[in-house]
Amino acid sequence: MSNIILPDVAILAGGLGTRLRSVIGDLPKALAPILGRPFLAYVLEQVDSRRFRRIIICCGHGAERIQNVFGYKYGGLELHYAVEDTPLGTAGALRAARRLINTDAVMALNGDSFCDLDFERLIRFHNSKSAELTLTLTRSIETARFGTATTDNEGRICSFREKAPDNEPGWINAGIYVMQKAWLNRLPEKTFYSLENDVLGSIKGQKIYGYKSFESIDRFIDIGTPESYRDALNFFCGGDSGKISTKF
Repeated sequence: MSNIILPDVAILAGGLGTRLRSVIGDLPKALAPILGRPFLAYVLEQVDSRRFRRIIICCGHGAERIQNVFGYKYGGLELHYAVEDTPLGTAGALRAARRLINTDAVMALNGDSFCDLDFERLIRFHNSKSAELTLTLTRSIETARFGTATTDNEGRICSFREKAPDNEPGWINAGIYVMQKAWLNRLPEKTFYSLENDVLGSIKGQKIYGYKSFESIDRFIDIGTPESYRDALNFFCGGDSGKISTKF
């Protein structure tokens, strides 16, 4: 990346992973093994390769196990942890992590999904719109398990539906966001609050935009279900992302 200020990165890794219990037991989703390595390792290596340096891992369930695996430095990354005592939801977890964010904006990723994205284009788009929140959208022929969004000609979010049942093709939420730290401060503190339901479910009057990632159509995976978890094995086959200790 060049001529752009790299924000801190927050990774949402507090999911309980209840739908994956049948295949990973009581492991946190972030530690779900893919080809012998934790899923979170692939996410960290992606942001490391793009020269981000300061990472805040938002975790709750299994936080100590995640810390034991990754520690406080991974590759060129400096790792910090925002640990919630009770589940706070995606927006609530980011609000709780605000004290650890050192940049005016923060890029947030879901720790149970991977999208091969041009982060620089996303950040430039966010900055060009003077947005408070930008979410990455990727095209999918199946939308039932994801939030879907529509935008106007300027990219502003017009509507958002979380996990619509019709399963028609559409633009889904890829789980990669850029948001202003000042905007996070307006969210309720120490309260369960969801980006998908509470924030995006009430977008009127807010500067919320959708960045349509055309280049990532074939490079998006999540591990939210046993079926998609098995798909992730094929998704990462052939990649050479190095090795880390997997002391679960």
